[in-house]
Amino acid sequence: MDEKKYLSIQQICHSYQVSPSLLVALEEYELIEIEYTNQEGYLGIDELAKLERLLRLNQDLDINVAGLCVVHELLEERKRLREELNRLQRQMNRLSIF
Repeated sequence: MDEKKYLSIQQICHSYQVSPSLLVALEEYELIEIEYTNQEGYLGIDELAKLERLLRLNQDLDINVAGLCVVHELLEERKRLREELNRLQRQMNRLSIF
């Protein structure tokens, strides 16, 4: 593993009171990235915010993993569209100066 910090899947399951199978399912849908060393799974701490958002949706709204995948894709698309809108607004502002 590289320089970034990791938490073991076992630690995460204990802290968030979730089953390892849920985390594996999230990985199978490519919602999180688990790295394996010596048959032990680890999640980078930079993935924790995403994991927490997914777990809240799963637990609070009872959204299954397939639904989480759809929600995640929609949120990513929304983020991309906002970035594009901001870029276009900056471009329009530059043009209106002339």
